[in-house]
Amino acid sequence: MAGTAEAASGDEVAQAAAKTGRSDACGPKGCGSATVTWGSTQVTNVSMSVKDTACNSHTVGIQLQVEGFDGHAWGGPVHWLPKGWTCKDGYKGWYGLHANMGWKIRSVRAVVYAKNGGGENPTLYGGNRADNPYT
Repeated sequence: MAGTAEAASGDEVAQAAAKTGRSDACGPKGCGSATVTWGSTQVTNVSMSVKDTACNSHTVGIQLQVEGFDGHAWGGPVHWLPKGWTCKDGYKGWYGLHANMGWKIRSVRAVVYAKNGGGENPTLYGGNRADNPYT
């Protein structure tokens, strides 16, 4: 019937949900997430956000890590909170990112980086692995 909208069936909703993956990473110094639209060898429409949860003026960032098969792995650039961004500013987001691996993607995960000051290595909080439904 023209001009009417029908509710999506359960199968259609499940197929739409399978096209995206999400990983959340959180710790005492920072929390963040990454959401991707899946392809077998690429992720598109990547959205990442991160927040300083310690309020200690140490910089916090987020990275997308991609794991493939046969030992393939890639860690994207760390997206750091801008200078002067504080915990009171909330989450900072980066949108519309993408990565083409050239090899089959098994999973992705978000990793939050929290600088410690004094030249120490950052503290890392690894998120859950989101499995690619296409591989």
